[in-house]
Amino acid sequence: MNIDKIAVLGAGAWGTALALEFADRHAVSIWARDPKHIEELTREHAGLAASTDMQAVLDGADVIVVAVPSGAVPELVAQIKAAGASTTPMVLAAKGLDETANRLLSESIAEILPDAPLAILSGPSFASDLRAGMPTAITLALKPDTTELRATGLALTKALASRHFRIYLSDDPIGVQVGGAVKNVIAIACGIAAGRDYGSNTHAALISRGLAEITRLATTLGGRAETMMGLAGVGDLVLTCSNTKSRNYSYGLRRGSGKDHATAMAESAGVVEGVNNTAAVMALAERYGVEMPIVSAVNDLLHHGADLDSAIGALLSRPLKGEGGMWADQPLSADLSTDDRPA
Repeated sequence: MNIDKIAVLGAGAWGTALALEFADRHAVSIWARDPKHIEELTREHAGLAASTDMQAVLDGADVIVVAVPSGAVPELVAQIKAAGASTTPMVLAAKGLDETANRLLSESIAEILPDAPLAILSGPSFASDLRAGMPTAITLALKPDTTELRATGLALTKALASRHFRIYLSDDPIGVQVGGAVKNVIAIACGIAAGRDYGSNTHAALISRGLAEITRLATTLGGRAETMMGLAGVGDLVLTCSNTKSRNYSYGLRRGSGKDHATAMAESAGVVEGVNNTAAVMALAERYGVEMPIVSAVNDLLHHGADLDSAIGALLSRPLKGEGGMWADQPLSADLSTDDRPA
């Protein structure tokens, strides 16, 4: 498989960063809806062929990189089909779920484009760091069901990687997608805790217990626990939960400091994927009977009118349980509904 031309659909921060990265080695065309955005890209980056004409961007492309917000992916994929690119290999660079069907984006894409090979690109990656040429490591995942798909995975890795954009190939697209979607919800929780000045102990607890929730959902859906210990799992989780460059963490930080949803969103630098995805993750977990208390608390706050103190209180008053080994997920008797510490 030869990869000479790459079409990037989505010219936000991440899509633009990927397009500029790939343009060092390939012919790259980039699509955006906004003509003003196209004018800006053309003016600032002469090496990119930018257009609002999706057909023109897709023509002759050897691979399509989808880098729009997760909520826009199904509609965009339908447009790709209408443009006649039904079998072109696709790289999904969006992190989230299908918020309408409450399922993995790969499932929705497969319904629309069943014959297009699909790979998932996810991991700890701030767009600004990649654009600045800082070393970045990321996961590319696809099902190696056939010899042709295995060859596609190797070809994509070789074509998209560079000395400072290191790609690690995975055969667990389910786990990689779950890690990329749910970490945004945990990042909101970590931001809330930071906004409440809960300190480093709480931050570490939320990351580690959040990882446990991500792992439970991933393995239930058919992913692997070991994937959660890699770049697309704990790597992306730690980055997103610990830095104000993360829009999800920053949104939570504003909520924790007392700002309401509208204000926190208005002050965001872009799309906060975790807000809408929280409800989708919760619906998916409930469908499969997966316990996700942190996700549930964030969902109650964002979508069910719970106040901050009530959401935090419900989380802290949960019964104690074991963490692993012989005590794994075993409930331990203790009533934590009231705080019995001396005043």
